[in-house]
Amino acid sequence: MMLKVLFEHRGLEAIFQESRWKSNEVASALGLPSKLEREENLPELVKQLLLPRYKKLKKTTVFSDKDWLQTEENLAKLAQILSLNAPEVEVLRFSLHLKIESGFEDVFNYFSQKNLAQSTDILAELLNLPRESVRSSLKKSSKLFQYGLLNRAYNPSDIDEFIEWGEILDPEDFLLSPISEEKLLKNSVILSDQPKLSLAHFYYLDENLSVMQHYLQRAVEKQQKGVNFLIYGRPGTGKTELANVLANSLNLTAYNIAYMDDDGDVIRAENRLNHCRLSQTLLERSQCNLLIFDEIEDVFANSFFDRSIAQKNKAWLNQLLENNAVPIIWLSNSVYGIDEAFLRRFDFILEMPELPIKNKAELIRSLVGDKLSEAYVQHFAQERSLTPAILERAIKVANQVNFVDKNFADILLNLFNQTLQSQRKVKIQPLAENKVSYDLDWVSCQGNIHHISEGLKRNKKGRICCYGPAGTGKTAWAMWLAEQLDMPLLLKQGSDLLDPYVGGTEKKIAQAFEQAKSDNCVLVFDEVDSFLFSRDGAQRSWERSQVNEMLTQIERFDGLLIVSTNLIDLLDPAALRRFDLKLKFDYLTPKQRQDFAQNQAEKLGLGKLSERDLHFIECLNLLTPGDFAAVARRHQFSSFEETKTWLNALQEECQIKPQFNQTRRIGF
Repeated sequence: MMLKVLFEHRGLEAIFQESRWKSNEVASALGLPSKLEREENLPELVKQLLLPRYKKLKKTTVFSDKDWLQTEENLAKLAQILSLNAPEVEVLRFSLHLKIESGFEDVFNYFSQKNLAQSTDILAELLNLPRESVRSSLKKSSKLFQYGLLNRAYNPSDIDEFIEWGEILDPEDFLLSPISEEKLLKNSVILSDQPKLSLAHFYYLDENLSVMQHYLQRAVEKQQKGVNFLIYGRPGTGKTELANVLANSLNLTAYNIAYMDDDGDVIRAENRLNHCRLSQTLLERSQCNLLIFDEIEDVFANSFFDRSIAQKNKAWLNQLLENNAVPIIWLSNSVYGIDEAFLRRFDFILEMPELPIKNKAELIRSLVGDKLSEAYVQHFAQERSLTPAILERAIKVANQVNFVDKNFADILLNLFNQTLQSQRKVKIQPLAENKVSYDLDWVSCQGNIHHISEGLKRNKKGRICCYGPAGTGKTAWAMWLAEQLDMPLLLKQGSDLLDPYVGGTEKKIAQAFEQAKSDNCVLVFDEVDSFLFSRDGAQRSWERSQVNEMLTQIERFDGLLIVSTNLIDLLDPAALRRFDLKLKFDYLTPKQRQDFAQNQAEKLGLGKLSERDLHFIECLNLLTPGDFAAVARRHQFSSFEETKTWLNALQEECQIKPQFNQTRRIGF
């Protein structure tokens, strides 16, 4: 073949010049001695040496090479498995020679640039094939390219760049080892792991789960083509596990389209599509298989500057989505950027919801055993950022660590926060322990807090705005109420919802309401004035849209919503109309101050308060439950040795409040 290129396609003139040759690889492959390069009239000498050999080889019809016998068997087997025609086999054989014989490939590097049409003409002549059959073999839609047997270089300009050996088969292995369907399949897909969960664990998907299972079962029974599910959602929410569970529930063998090779290198999106096409052909004879195509963002997502791989192969991909014989479950973290033309071809699209708090708590208990308190189980379960994947991995590490000076909760909290910090998410705060007991008798409220609480226990619905000075127990009441109702608490603060990107805050607000609805939570917004400020003072459009989003969500919410604010005068008037009850929390009454103080003094080991002490407490008219809590926390690291010091600490809490000077002027 090399001689044919040299004598019939002007390769001799391109490579051999006077007194030198351009390629040692070519000269060595042809057996030319190195001393010949120094001879004058080199092209003519090379021609005299090689032409007799070429004339003899042209007359030879049968070539035998024992080192090539296995390759010929593999080519024949491959043609049988994939239904390749004779021209396709010839082109594939030619590509393999280019891949493994560097001298042969080097011949084409000294040609002038060739386009596809010119390369097709040369290949047809070299292989003694009709031009049309070679042209069909070189189309991107041909089996050679769609199965990944061949690859085309980016911006090709040489013949060898139009038919590069693909990544689906290792060339050295193809030369030496027999090929089989099993081997081809192993190169394309990975057998999925057996699921750890069952369908029962995904009961929170409600009828969606039932629809997917029954539709998939009927489709398999009828050998229906074009069956495709798309499951998307945040990483770690269990999309892959759900796909495996569906397969397992129907006794289907699940295979994953690999996105990393044996060396740990990422497989290009186009090659993953090739693997998908090849595995479809290899698995379609059986009725009990399922393909899982994970991490599809690199296939479908386009950018501002370039089309996605899917869009570049739109016709082929549309055909796959309409005619695939083996059902495929496609998994993605997001559907953003996926062309609507592809989306409408999926039979079923499911947004994977967050694991409900109740289920997450069950998962945590099953993983930690008795190493974690129930309070901490609930504390971690309510953290939306802790996905099942993060929980499983961190708890696995924590279970194998044994620090004498640290308890299990601290180790786990540190592991969680290290992961969240790397993902640029808010760290989890330690559980607030040794809290001041909450008692409705120690809540100063304009309304009948006992009567209101009892009503909410019965109805579990309402939209309540709690307002008043800081520390008066507004948020604490919401937390206490959630415990009394045996409902999860979903507490959102400004840092949880504010987003630097336009539209991000609105999205987080909507997600909070959706999560509260799906998990049946008591939804609490602390310092809600951050989101419900008067729109009259808004200077930017996105500020108004945040308020609008919050108002719309409040209007639609049918659960129990409690918001708190210290600045009710700043709230938008439309917001106030949307609350069923505006409940003012105020400073403790004299009687409440005295009772609360007596209770706290005994808990802190200070004994019974004297009449003088109680009178001192009665004069602190700005005391709140929050002040008692702050002083109790101080006692943990700087204990009060006598009652007077503790009383002075309470007085200091009052003196730093802006209202202190006002009340003093009024009093004197």
